[in-house]
Amino acid sequence: MIVAGSSKHALEGPSTPPPSKKACLPVSPESPEQWSRQQMNSVLTKQTHATAGQLGALFKNKIVNAAVYPLKKFEHMNDLVATSRDWRTFCNPARVAILMFNTDPKHQMSGSFKMASIGESNPALFKDPKNFDICVKQTFYVSKGFKIGGSTVPANIAHDARAQAKSLTMEVRCLAWGHVLLYMVYTFIRRFIREHGEPPFPIPQMRFVEACLASQQEVAGAQQDLFLIEERIHPDVEGKFRKYINNGAAIPTAFRNAEDQERAQFLAFTQHVQYWKTTKTVFVGDYQGGNTLLTDPQIMSSPEFMAAGHHLFADGNVATGFESFEIDHVCNKFCQFFQLRTDYNNWNVEDDASGGFTKAMSISVGI
Repeated sequence: MIVAGSSKHALEGPSTPPPSKKACLPVSPESPEQWSRQQMNSVLTKQTHATAGQLGALFKNKIVNAAVYPLKKFEHMNDLVATSRDWRTFCNPARVAILMFNTDPKHQMSGSFKMASIGESNPALFKDPKNFDICVKQTFYVSKGFKIGGSTVPANIAHDARAQAKSLTMEVRCLAWGHVLLYMVYTFIRRFIREHGEPPFPIPQMRFVEACLASQQEVAGAQQDLFLIEERIHPDVEGKFRKYINNGAAIPTAFRNAEDQERAQFLAFTQHVQYWKTTKTVFVGDYQGGNTLLTDPQIMSSPEFMAAGHHLFADGNVATGFESFEIDHVCNKFCQFFQLRTDYNNWNVEDDASGGFTKAMSISVGI
């Protein structure tokens, strides 16, 4: 009998509670059930305040919001014909990135003109979208009156933004030329091999780093700054940093390591090809970097192209380094296999396996 006003649930009888779920314990790693006093002592005695030097590391990372201007892709001499004195002819339009790098002098590297810091970018700036590592470079001067902890010590001080702009835009120009002149050599090699076959030795695979200019966005109370950002030449991958050939003379460094010696000889060969294929007008000097990645090239050019009041390329483009090429360069197995010409005074302008540069194409003096 159904009683008026009774609910449906009353007809169904008493409800059955759902089965209880077993509580899941947090996942934890396996460890000893008990630690000895000696083990605990080794851990506990380290739990003190950090030293002043260790605390200082908190303030050594610099974070910069920047407009970055990536270097365009230059592969052929014709790509350079459209460039001019204006740095924007070498760079793509700006995009925004955050740069973080270590400014601790103990972790910085320095050469004759530039100092470098290691850091990261967000987003990634170069080919590999998962590689955030960067090398941040600036020109500097040495201050001999820098005080640290009451002591006066020499220190590398970055130039102001205007001075950085003048130098770093030229660095970008030299990198663009370095890319093209090295590609020219590989083009020549491929064409030669198609006609004559493979050499009995491997050809080193090398290239110049990708790069961009980075302009720090103005922040209240902070001076605007400029940086050259490059792919990091990581020692774990590329080995230690090496100078293969300097800009003072076309003489490769003599290495004890056979692989380094092979690279140095190959790069000396590239200078010979470049000198030939540009009809004795330019070649790359100051070859340096790792196993495959190169950086900081100097572009050595014939003094005949120097215009009044205009020094071509960077300060490392010294006339003596170019003019002594035919005396300094000693042909090696690469030059011999690829049958490079050595009758320097009888080269035909038409002998251009690169399809690239002749004297009819003027080297821009930036006018």
